[in-house]
Amino acid sequence: MTLVKRIIGLTGNIATGKSVVRQMLVNHGALGIDADIIAHRVLYPGGSAYRQVVDAFGSQILTRTGEITRKKLAEIVFSSPNSLQQLESFTHPAITNAIQRRIEAAVLPVIAIEAIKLMESSLANLIDSLWVSHVSREEQLSRLINIRRMEADIAQQRIDAQPLQTEKLSLADVVIHTDRTFESTWHQVHTALNDTIQMNSALESLHINIIDSWWIHPAGSFPSSQLSAFINEHLKEPHEMLFQWMASKVVTPVMKDHTLSQLIVWESQNFTGKIKQVIPPTPTPDQAEVALLAFEAHAKANQCELLIVPGNIASTFTKALPQYGYKQLQKDKVTYLDWKQAITTEKNPWIKLIGEPFESTHNHFLRLS
Repeated sequence: MTLVKRIIGLTGNIATGKSVVRQMLVNHGALGIDADIIAHRVLYPGGSAYRQVVDAFGSQILTRTGEITRKKLAEIVFSSPNSLQQLESFTHPAITNAIQRRIEAAVLPVIAIEAIKLMESSLANLIDSLWVSHVSREEQLSRLINIRRMEADIAQQRIDAQPLQTEKLSLADVVIHTDRTFESTWHQVHTALNDTIQMNSALESLHINIIDSWWIHPAGSFPSSQLSAFINEHLKEPHEMLFQWMASKVVTPVMKDHTLSQLIVWESQNFTGKIKQVIPPTPTPDQAEVALLAFEAHAKANQCELLIVPGNIASTFTKALPQYGYKQLQKDKVTYLDWKQAITTEKNPWIKLIGEPFESTHNHFLRLS
Protein backbone atom coordinates (compact mmCIF):
# COMPACT_ATOMS: atom_id res chain seq x y z
CA MET A 1 0.00 0.00 0.00
CA THR A 2 1.34 3.44 -0.92
CA LEU A 3 2.17 5.60 2.05
CA VAL A 4 0.19 8.84 2.04
CA LYS A 5 2.47 11.58 3.29
CA ARG A 6 1.31 14.82 4.84
CA ILE A 7 3.79 17.67 4.84
CA ILE A 8 3.76 20.37 7.50
CA GLY A 9 5.64 23.56 6.77
CA LEU A 10 6.97 25.11 9.97
CA THR A 11 8.13 28.71 10.08
CA GLY A 12 8.39 31.70 12.38
CA ASN A 13 10.80 34.54 13.02
CA ILE A 14 14.02 34.25 14.99
CA ALA A 15 13.78 32.91 18.57
CA THR A 16 10.10 31.96 18.30
CA GLY A 17 10.65 28.27 19.05
CA LYS A 18 10.55 26.64 15.61
CA SER A 19 13.07 23.95 16.51
CA VAL A 20 11.20 23.06 19.70
CA VAL A 21 7.99 22.58 17.74
CA ARG A 22 9.79 20.50 15.09
CA GLN A 23 11.29 18.28 17.80
CA MET A 24 7.88 17.76 19.36
CA LEU A 25 6.49 16.81 15.95
CA VAL A 26 9.30 14.24 15.66
CA ASN A 27 8.23 12.86 19.04
CA HIS A 28 4.74 12.48 17.61
CA GLY A 29 6.08 10.32 14.78
CA ALA A 30 7.01 12.90 12.13
CA LEU A 31 10.20 13.13 10.09
CA GLY A 32 11.80 16.48 10.88
CA ILE A 33 13.80 18.33 8.22
CA ASP A 34 15.63 21.56 9.04
CA ALA A 35 16.17 23.47 5.79
CA ASP A 36 19.04 25.41 7.36
CA ILE A 37 20.97 22.18 7.89
CA ILE A 38 20.36 21.21 4.27
CA ALA A 39 21.59 24.65 3.18
CA HIS A 40 24.88 24.05 4.98
CA ARG A 41 25.23 20.53 3.63
CA VAL A 42 24.92 21.39 -0.06
CA LEU A 43 28.03 23.58 0.38
CA TYR A 44 30.15 20.92 2.07
CA PRO A 45 32.95 19.34 -0.02
CA GLY A 46 31.12 16.88 -2.24
CA GLY A 47 27.86 18.76 -1.70
CA SER A 48 25.52 19.18 -4.64
CA ALA A 49 26.16 22.96 -4.92
CA TYR A 50 29.81 22.94 -3.82
CA ARG A 51 31.51 22.82 -7.21
CA GLN A 52 29.28 25.50 -8.77
CA VAL A 53 29.90 27.88 -5.88
CA VAL A 54 33.67 27.34 -5.87
CA ASP A 55 33.86 27.76 -9.65
CA ALA A 56 31.84 30.99 -9.45
CA PHE A 57 33.56 32.64 -6.46
CA GLY A 58 37.04 31.17 -6.59
CA SER A 59 39.43 29.34 -4.31
CA GLN A 60 39.67 32.43 -2.09
CA ILE A 61 36.57 31.21 -0.24
CA LEU A 62 38.18 27.86 0.65
CA THR A 63 40.11 26.75 3.69
CA ARG A 64 43.35 24.82 3.28
CA THR A 65 41.34 21.60 3.60
CA GLY A 66 38.94 22.59 0.82
CA GLU A 67 35.93 23.64 2.90
CA ILE A 68 33.96 26.75 1.98
CA THR A 69 34.44 29.53 4.51
CA ARG A 70 30.93 30.86 4.94
CA LYS A 71 32.21 34.16 6.35
CA LYS A 72 34.32 34.86 3.25
CA LEU A 73 31.48 33.82 0.98
CA ALA A 74 29.09 36.12 2.87
CA GLU A 75 31.46 39.06 2.52
CA ILE A 76 31.33 38.64 -1.25
CA VAL A 77 27.64 38.01 -1.79
CA PHE A 78 26.26 40.53 0.69
CA SER A 79 28.31 43.30 -0.89
CA SER A 80 26.80 42.64 -4.31
CA PRO A 81 23.13 41.88 -5.08
CA ASN A 82 24.19 40.17 -8.31
CA SER A 83 26.56 37.88 -6.43
CA LEU A 84 23.86 36.99 -3.90
CA GLN A 85 21.44 36.21 -6.71
CA GLN A 86 24.07 34.03 -8.36
CA LEU A 87 24.73 32.14 -5.14
CA GLU A 88 21.02 31.54 -4.60
CA SER A 89 20.68 30.26 -8.16
CA PHE A 90 23.06 27.47 -7.15
CA THR A 91 21.93 26.76 -3.60
CA HIS A 92 18.13 27.07 -3.75
CA PRO A 93 17.59 24.33 -6.36
CA ALA A 94 20.08 22.10 -4.55
CA ILE A 95 18.28 22.61 -1.22
CA THR A 96 14.83 21.98 -2.70
CA ASN A 97 16.06 18.91 -4.57
CA ALA A 98 17.62 17.44 -1.43
CA ILE A 99 14.45 18.01 0.58
CA GLN A 100 12.32 16.47 -2.18
CA ARG A 101 14.57 13.41 -2.19
CA ARG A 102 14.19 13.09 1.56
CA ILE A 103 10.40 13.38 1.23
CA GLU A 104 10.35 10.68 -1.45
CA ALA A 105 12.50 8.38 0.70
CA ALA A 106 10.47 8.99 3.88
CA VAL A 107 8.90 5.98 5.57
CA LEU A 108 6.96 8.15 8.02
CA PRO A 109 3.56 9.57 7.09
CA VAL A 110 4.10 13.06 8.48
CA ILE A 111 7.00 15.29 7.44
CA ALA A 112 7.78 18.61 9.12
CA ILE A 113 9.96 21.04 7.15
CA GLU A 114 11.38 23.89 9.23
CA ALA A 115 12.48 26.98 7.31
CA ILE A 116 12.58 30.62 8.33
CA LYS A 117 11.91 31.72 4.72
CA LEU A 118 9.51 28.92 3.93
CA MET A 119 6.79 30.97 2.24
CA GLU A 120 9.30 33.02 0.26
CA SER A 121 10.78 29.89 -1.33
CA SER A 122 9.67 27.07 -3.61
CA LEU A 123 9.31 24.89 -0.49
CA ALA A 124 5.91 26.53 -0.01
CA ASN A 125 4.67 24.47 -2.97
CA LEU A 126 5.45 21.22 -1.15
CA ILE A 127 3.44 21.71 2.03
CA ASP A 128 -0.10 20.71 2.96
CA SER A 129 -0.34 22.78 6.13
CA LEU A 130 1.47 25.87 7.43
CA TRP A 131 2.41 26.05 11.11
CA VAL A 132 3.87 29.20 12.66
CA SER A 133 5.64 29.39 16.01
CA HIS A 134 4.99 32.63 17.86
CA VAL A 135 6.10 34.62 20.90
CA SER A 136 5.99 38.30 21.74
CA ARG A 137 8.79 40.60 20.59
CA GLU A 138 9.81 41.00 24.24
CA GLU A 139 10.22 37.25 24.55
CA GLN A 140 12.26 37.12 21.33
CA LEU A 141 14.62 39.73 22.76
CA SER A 142 14.87 37.93 26.07
CA ARG A 143 15.78 34.63 24.39
CA LEU A 144 18.38 36.21 22.12
CA ILE A 145 20.01 38.07 24.99
CA ASN A 146 19.77 35.48 27.77
CA ILE A 147 19.97 32.19 25.86
CA ARG A 148 21.98 33.03 22.74
CA ARG A 149 24.07 35.64 24.59
CA MET A 150 23.62 38.40 22.01
CA GLU A 151 24.17 42.03 22.84
CA ALA A 152 20.85 43.88 23.10
CA ASP A 153 21.47 46.10 20.07
CA ILE A 154 22.49 43.12 17.92
CA ALA A 155 19.38 41.24 19.03
CA GLN A 156 17.21 44.22 18.07
CA GLN A 157 18.88 44.36 14.66
CA ARG A 158 18.32 40.66 14.03
CA ILE A 159 14.62 40.97 14.83
CA ASP A 160 14.18 44.17 12.80
CA ALA A 161 15.94 42.65 9.79
CA GLN A 162 13.15 40.11 9.34
CA PRO A 163 9.67 40.61 7.88
CA LEU A 164 6.99 41.23 10.48
CA GLN A 165 5.78 38.10 12.22
CA THR A 166 2.21 39.20 11.46
CA GLU A 167 2.79 38.37 7.79
CA LYS A 168 3.44 34.73 8.66
CA LEU A 169 0.60 34.61 11.18
CA SER A 170 -1.88 35.81 8.56
CA LEU A 171 -1.06 32.77 6.40
CA ALA A 172 -0.95 30.18 9.19
CA ASP A 173 -3.18 27.14 9.44
CA VAL A 174 -1.83 26.53 12.95
CA VAL A 175 -0.17 28.91 15.41
CA ILE A 176 1.86 27.43 18.26
CA HIS A 177 2.56 29.80 21.18
CA THR A 178 5.90 28.83 22.70
CA ASP A 179 6.17 31.51 25.39
CA ARG A 180 4.65 29.26 28.02
CA THR A 181 5.95 25.96 29.42
CA PHE A 182 7.27 23.07 27.31
CA GLU A 183 4.26 21.10 28.55
CA SER A 184 1.91 23.75 27.16
CA THR A 185 3.72 23.66 23.81
CA TRP A 186 3.52 19.85 23.75
CA HIS A 187 -0.24 19.86 24.28
CA GLN A 188 -0.71 22.53 21.58
CA VAL A 189 1.25 20.40 19.10
CA HIS A 190 -0.71 17.29 20.07
CA THR A 191 -4.06 19.03 19.68
CA ALA A 192 -3.10 20.66 16.39
CA LEU A 193 -2.04 17.33 14.90
CA ASN A 194 -5.32 15.74 15.87
CA ASP A 195 -7.22 18.69 14.42
CA THR A 196 -5.36 18.93 11.11
CA ILE A 197 -4.53 15.34 10.13
CA GLN A 198 -5.73 11.84 10.88
CA MET A 199 -3.27 11.43 13.69
CA ASN A 200 -4.33 7.97 14.79
CA SER A 201 -3.55 6.38 11.43
CA ALA A 202 -0.36 8.42 11.17
CA LEU A 203 0.89 7.23 14.55
CA GLU A 204 0.13 3.62 13.69
CA SER A 205 2.72 3.83 10.89
CA LEU A 206 5.46 4.14 13.52
CA HIS A 207 4.48 1.04 15.44
CA ILE A 208 7.64 -0.84 14.46
CA ASN A 209 8.29 -4.43 15.42
CA ILE A 210 11.85 -4.75 16.75
CA ILE A 211 12.11 -8.44 17.50
CA ASP A 212 9.61 -11.05 18.69
CA SER A 213 7.12 -9.26 20.98
CA TRP A 214 9.11 -6.00 21.25
CA TRP A 215 7.76 -2.86 19.51
CA ILE A 216 8.51 0.84 19.41
CA HIS A 217 5.81 3.49 19.36
CA PRO A 218 5.94 7.29 19.06
CA ALA A 219 5.93 9.09 22.38
CA GLY A 220 2.94 11.13 21.24
CA SER A 221 0.77 8.00 21.21
CA PHE A 222 1.10 7.66 25.00
CA PRO A 223 -0.56 9.76 27.69
CA SER A 224 2.16 12.07 28.95
CA SER A 225 1.24 11.09 32.52
CA GLN A 226 2.18 7.47 31.76
CA LEU A 227 5.60 8.41 30.37
CA SER A 228 6.41 10.85 33.19
CA ALA A 229 5.37 8.26 35.79
CA PHE A 230 7.75 5.73 34.18
CA ILE A 231 10.59 8.28 34.29
CA ASN A 232 9.85 9.12 37.91
CA GLU A 233 9.73 5.45 38.88
CA HIS A 234 13.21 4.75 37.52
CA LEU A 235 15.00 8.10 37.81
CA LYS A 236 12.99 10.04 40.40
CA GLU A 237 12.86 12.94 37.96
CA PRO A 238 9.94 15.41 38.08
CA HIS A 239 7.07 15.53 35.61
CA GLU A 240 8.65 18.49 33.78
CA MET A 241 11.69 16.42 32.71
CA LEU A 242 9.61 14.57 30.11
CA PHE A 243 8.68 17.80 28.34
CA GLN A 244 12.23 19.12 28.45
CA TRP A 245 13.26 15.95 26.61
CA MET A 246 10.36 16.20 24.16
CA ALA A 247 11.57 19.72 23.27
CA SER A 248 15.20 18.83 22.61
CA LYS A 249 15.61 15.07 22.16
CA VAL A 250 13.88 12.03 20.75
CA VAL A 251 12.11 9.80 23.25
CA THR A 252 11.52 6.28 21.97
CA PRO A 253 9.15 4.15 24.07
CA VAL A 254 9.72 0.39 23.79
CA MET A 255 6.83 -1.96 24.45
CA LYS A 256 6.83 -5.66 25.25
CA ASP A 257 3.52 -7.51 25.12
CA HIS A 258 1.62 -4.18 25.28
CA THR A 259 3.54 -3.05 28.40
CA LEU A 260 5.92 -0.10 28.48
CA SER A 261 9.34 -1.62 29.11
CA GLN A 262 11.97 1.00 28.22
CA LEU A 263 12.54 4.56 27.11
CA ILE A 264 15.47 5.37 24.83
CA VAL A 265 16.42 9.05 24.99
CA TRP A 266 18.63 10.18 22.12
CA GLU A 267 19.72 13.26 20.23
CA SER A 268 18.97 13.67 16.56
CA GLN A 269 21.13 16.47 15.22
CA ASN A 270 22.26 17.00 11.64
CA PHE A 271 21.00 13.52 10.76
CA THR A 272 23.20 11.80 13.35
CA GLY A 273 21.70 9.88 16.24
CA LYS A 274 23.38 9.77 19.65
CA ILE A 275 22.09 7.79 22.62
CA LYS A 276 21.96 9.89 25.79
CA GLN A 277 20.07 7.71 28.25
CA VAL A 278 18.32 4.37 28.59
CA ILE A 279 15.53 3.92 31.12
CA PRO A 280 15.72 1.82 33.24
CA PRO A 281 19.40 2.78 33.50
CA THR A 282 20.62 -0.77 34.20
CA PRO A 283 18.87 -2.90 31.57
CA THR A 284 19.21 -6.66 31.40
CA PRO A 285 21.36 -8.05 28.55
CA ASP A 286 18.19 -8.73 26.55
CA GLN A 287 16.90 -5.21 27.20
CA ALA A 288 20.26 -3.74 26.17
CA GLU A 289 20.09 -5.53 22.83
CA VAL A 290 16.51 -4.42 22.29
CA ALA A 291 17.48 -0.84 23.18
CA LEU A 292 20.13 -0.82 20.45
CA LEU A 293 17.71 -2.27 17.92
CA ALA A 294 15.02 0.24 18.89
CA PHE A 295 17.46 3.13 18.63
CA GLU A 296 18.59 2.04 15.17
CA ALA A 297 15.07 1.43 13.86
CA HIS A 298 13.79 4.80 15.03
CA ALA A 299 16.94 6.65 13.88
CA LYS A 300 16.73 5.02 10.45
CA ALA A 301 13.08 6.10 10.16
CA ASN A 302 14.31 9.63 10.91
CA GLN A 303 16.90 9.35 8.11
CA CYS A 304 19.89 9.40 10.45
CA GLU A 305 23.13 8.42 8.75
CA LEU A 306 25.45 7.77 11.67
CA LEU A 307 24.65 6.23 15.06
CA ILE A 308 26.76 7.09 18.09
CA VAL A 309 26.96 5.40 21.47
CA PRO A 310 29.14 7.65 23.68
CA GLY A 311 31.92 5.96 25.61
CA ASN A 312 30.46 6.97 28.98
CA ILE A 313 27.38 4.78 28.49
CA ALA A 314 28.90 2.11 26.22
CA SER A 315 29.26 -0.26 29.18
CA THR A 316 25.47 -0.62 29.11
CA PHE A 317 25.79 -2.28 25.70
CA THR A 318 29.41 -3.54 25.61
CA LYS A 319 28.72 -7.08 24.43
CA ALA A 320 25.99 -6.07 22.01
CA LEU A 321 27.82 -3.19 20.30
CA PRO A 322 30.19 -5.21 18.10
CA GLN A 323 27.51 -7.83 17.57
CA TYR A 324 25.26 -5.21 15.99
CA GLY A 325 27.91 -3.59 13.81
CA TYR A 326 29.24 -0.77 15.99
CA LYS A 327 32.94 0.05 15.76
CA GLN A 328 35.45 2.21 17.59
CA LEU A 329 37.40 4.23 15.03
CA GLN A 330 39.96 6.96 15.25
CA LYS A 331 38.16 10.26 14.75
CA ASP A 332 40.22 11.13 11.68
CA LYS A 333 38.57 8.19 9.92
CA VAL A 334 35.34 10.21 9.88
CA THR A 335 35.50 12.96 7.25
CA TYR A 336 31.93 14.20 6.77
CA LEU A 337 31.60 17.52 8.61
CA ASP A 338 28.34 16.85 10.48
CA TRP A 339 29.55 13.46 11.61
CA LYS A 340 32.92 14.85 12.71
CA GLN A 341 31.20 17.53 14.79
CA ALA A 342 28.94 14.94 16.41
CA ILE A 343 31.83 12.81 17.68
CA THR A 344 34.39 15.56 18.38
CA THR A 345 33.49 15.97 22.06
CA GLU A 346 32.90 12.26 22.68
CA LYS A 347 35.51 10.07 24.35
CA ASN A 348 35.86 6.59 22.86
CA PRO A 349 32.53 6.58 21.01
CA TRP A 350 31.14 3.54 19.24
CA ILE A 351 29.70 4.37 15.82
CA LYS A 352 27.69 2.67 13.11
CA LEU A 353 27.03 3.91 9.58
CA ILE A 354 23.44 3.30 8.44
CA GLY A 355 23.00 5.85 5.64
CA GLU A 356 24.64 8.40 3.39
CA PRO A 357 23.97 12.15 2.95
CA PHE A 358 21.27 12.94 0.41
CA GLU A 359 23.00 16.27 -0.18
CA SER A 360 26.31 14.86 -1.41
CA THR A 361 27.51 13.73 -4.83
CA HIS A 362 29.77 11.05 -3.34
CA ASN A 363 29.68 8.79 -0.31
CA HIS A 364 33.20 8.17 0.94
CA PHE A 365 33.06 9.85 4.34
CA LEU A 366 33.93 6.97 6.65
CA ARG A 367 37.15 5.01 6.30
CA LEU A 368 36.79 1.62 7.93
CA SER A 369 40.39 0.53 7.45
